[in-house]
Amino acid sequence: MDEDNFLPKLSQNLLKILDNDDDEYYDITIEVGNDPYVKVFRDHMVILNYRSDYLRRILSTNKKKNDETLVHIKLPNISPEIFQIILSNISSREFSEEVLPYKKILPKEFYMDLLKKFLNLHPDSKLTDNLKNIDSEIITFQHIELISKWIDKLDITDKSTSLHEFKLILRGTRDGFESNKFHEICDNRSCTVTIIKVKGNNQILGGYNPIEWKSDRNYDATKDSFIFSFKNGDDINEHILSRIVKRNYAIFNDHTYGPSFGGADLILRGDSGHCVKDSYEMPIRSAPSEPYLHYGVKCDCCNYTIRGIRWRCTSCDDYDLCQDCKPKSEIHCHPDDHAFQPEPHSSTSSRAPQFAVHHGIVCDNCNKTIHGMRWKCTFCQNYDLCQDCKSNIHDHPNNHMFQPFVYPSIDNYNSGSDYLHPTFCDYCELICFFAKCHKCANGEFSVEEYELFQSIVAEGFLTGKYTRESAAALKPESRGVAVYVFSSFVNYVALNWAQQKPDIISPNWR
Repeated sequence: MDEDNFLPKLSQNLLKILDNDDDEYYDITIEVGNDPYVKVFRDHMVILNYRSDYLRRILSTNKKKNDETLVHIKLPNISPEIFQIILSNISSREFSEEVLPYKKILPKEFYMDLLKKFLNLHPDSKLTDNLKNIDSEIITFQHIELISKWIDKLDITDKSTSLHEFKLILRGTRDGFESNKFHEICDNRSCTVTIIKVKGNNQILGGYNPIEWKSDRNYDATKDSFIFSFKNGDDINEHILSRIVKRNYAIFNDHTYGPSFGGADLILRGDSGHCVKDSYEMPIRSAPSEPYLHYGVKCDCCNYTIRGIRWRCTSCDDYDLCQDCKPKSEIHCHPDDHAFQPEPHSSTSSRAPQFAVHHGIVCDNCNKTIHGMRWKCTFCQNYDLCQDCKSNIHDHPNNHMFQPFVYPSIDNYNSGSDYLHPTFCDYCELICFFAKCHKCANGEFSVEEYELFQSIVAEGFLTGKYTRESAAALKPESRGVAVYVFSSFVNYVALNWAQQKPDIISPNWR
């Protein structure tokens, strides 16, 4: 074989090293897992030796004997599923057939250099292609990449240090929106990502919980949870990330609630929820700057609440246009001889939420009529707190959830012009009465779809975090459950990471 053909042929052979189903030429067996879930892998010592410093140390104490006996090692504290994925990127059925025959005629250094270069040649390309096939009705691979960086606590401009695979655990329209269904499927699962599609617009809300969901009523602490939103689900650039501040109130668990974050920051209950800043660093869902909203005033052309410039007709008793409809005379058809003038926001500011009075509702801590935000206990029949008392010390049980209400509730409102010609909120685009959106003021939203995912991170698996945070995802009795799990495997990166930090060994692998 001439030199011009030899190296291309060798390169082609090396590029075929992607398989580990070698039933004939393997020289090592690896027994992974514990009874009754054990799997034996067959592979090649030369591949493992030069792909991972950790495996090199393992192999150095299990060298092949002169009698040609196969090397056999045990890794009882590793899941076969995880090891299969990692191993798939570092071994090959064809190595023995098409690469080793050239070993004797190649200089040792050149042979090892070729081997190392091949093993680092696009190791994640096949995996990345698989990851891009996302089974989600809400998010795309671009959302996953960004959320993965948030989980890894990276800036959006940082290069990803891991690859994340997203697999379905729970989907509302398929499995049900009921809280008991959520707990049936998701209890005892950790490292989960909740994704919510808001009804009425294209907003996406979500949160990451690194600890297990439970049915017992309580707040659980963590420093690693976060919530987020995308203003437009099609654009990942318009997003808000909010990390936990009050760690002891990071996650709320109760069998009557779905996935819930903080005291009110992202709460899901059935097919509805609410978002009001309480335990996380910033709100993830709120209407544009309130000074531009004219409370209680709707546009008489589009019937939306007016935000921005309010144009009031100086000839009519009650006729207003928003800044978008004002120039569209062919649509609103208001008389040409009628003049309009801009109305200052101050004329309606007294109707703002902070000035709302909850007549007949007294704070059970300070015994004063509640103004502004009213916090109602969702577990007690009649217990309310004002904003000041909610934020400070009170003697109510600390495992009770409070729901915020800004405006007094409207019950059985079914008459008048607002009922016949309703106003639409310019933010949530849902019907509101008196041209004031009670839902938005209370942080309420309706759910069109929601999905829940579980994240299994291979880097954590190498550093010893694997056993507690991701074992739930690997329980065989749970694999058939239809839940949208975001399984985060960091295949080849995990082993590269081990190579870069050879002195760090997982406690589970010692």
